[in-house]
Amino acid sequence: MTARIAPTPTVLADRGRPRKSVLVREQQLNELLRVALKTIAIHGPSTSMDDIARAAGMSKPLIYTLCGSKSGFSAAMVDYVFGDMLSTIAGSTEEFPVRLAQAIDGIATAVAHNVDVYRFLVDRHTLANQPLFTTLAPLISKIFEVEKTPAEIGITPVLAMIFSGLECWILDENRVPQNIFVERMTNMLSTALA
Repeated sequence: MTARIAPTPTVLADRGRPRKSVLVREQQLNELLRVALKTIAIHGPSTSMDDIARAAGMSKPLIYTLCGSKSGFSAAMVDYVFGDMLSTIAGSTEEFPVRLAQAIDGIATAVAHNVDVYRFLVDRHTLANQPLFTTLAPLISKIFEVEKTPAEIGITPVLAMIFSGLECWILDENRVPQNIFVERMTNMLSTALA
């Protein structure tokens, strides 16, 4: 898994410390995200940026240099946890219902294995400013008909339906097996989008 790094501001070459290479920054970001996942798993969704910085051995300013902002950090976490899986599904040549089922299954698997990370991401933002939704929207839109834009598909309500279903599924102590959940969500969304 790799994540995007925040763009480096342009500075004069002869001022301050020399800038680190993009490769070094990507390595730092990936290490930060790996440590953040572990830290959130230990401390739960209430993990602070200070906890993550301390565990990663980095300063908060370095985290914000790598990610741009708190929202940038959350978007990098989403990309780190879900990005590769959804990009692979988006590139699939399978029929739409199969791609949709693969996406729901992949998201359910990632959330089930990282419930605290999921909570860390969704509990800190409103829906309109939700890095989980805004980062996944372009990837999910690729799973849908390519000629439609995310606005035409209404991707935010689709993601809201998926994550509302996931929320109920995760909280249910007697939950149905994941394959049945995926089948039901796929049927519901296919019917809603038809």
